[in-house]
Amino acid sequence: MTHYHFRRLEDYRVGGEEDRLELAMPVPTSASGKVMRRCPSVACAPRLFMLGPAPEYRVVSSDSRRPPVRTPGSDPWTCPYCGRDDELTSFMPEEDVDAVVGFAGALVAQDAADIIGEQLRKAFGSSSSSSGGFGISFEAARHAEPAPRLPVRHDLLRNLRCDSCGCAYGVFAIGLFCPDCGAPNVMVHFEREVELIELQIRLAGELEKEYREEASYRIFGTPRVLRRLSYLGTKFPEAC
Repeated sequence: MTHYHFRRLEDYRVGGEEDRLELAMPVPTSASGKVMRRCPSVACAPRLFMLGPAPEYRVVSSDSRRPPVRTPGSDPWTCPYCGRDDELTSFMPEEDVDAVVGFAGALVAQDAADIIGEQLRKAFGSSSSSSGGFGISFEAARHAEPAPRLPVRHDLLRNLRCDSCGCAYGVFAIGLFCPDCGAPNVMVHFEREVELIELQIRLAGELEKEYREEASYRIFGTPRVLRRLSYLGTKFPEAC
């Protein structure tokens, strides 16, 4: 029996038999290498977050101000919003499953076209009459198809790093927990907020020197930023 090799697909092979391959397919990632995850709880909001790759040199310390709840890097995982623990596969969004299936299907389609073309060339590639008077040649050709690609995900507005296990993740709203080790992480989110506000203040000061108060007001004079400054106890001029 002839065995056909799906060369493109077999690049992702991690085991299995020839007629039942075990594959490790990539998933859509953001520019920073994060993958999209969605909390399986329909009562959670906003549910969507992003999970970065494990740190190359992970140091987990139980002496940190918020020690890990569990050993990171394995099930279960935690929703940063509602704190639900579940298997990693439960957080996989359906649209990413569809993207991976479509990516694998495109690889199979291109491999199948190559196999059919090879068989046609073997069968009809060249022949000649017994008298040598003429020859017949056949060439199987198909339009070149672009290499299949996965969609690109975008990093979320707030990107954090757990100070207990080093996990990098992104959230839309306040992240209360590290999705990897489960440690309470609200202070990490708060500290990032303070860092960004301090950056806004520095930028506003630089703009004020060059473009006067109006440009400075555009940076940190919006009601949302002023509310944040008031919450942090920051004093600012009445003119703002």
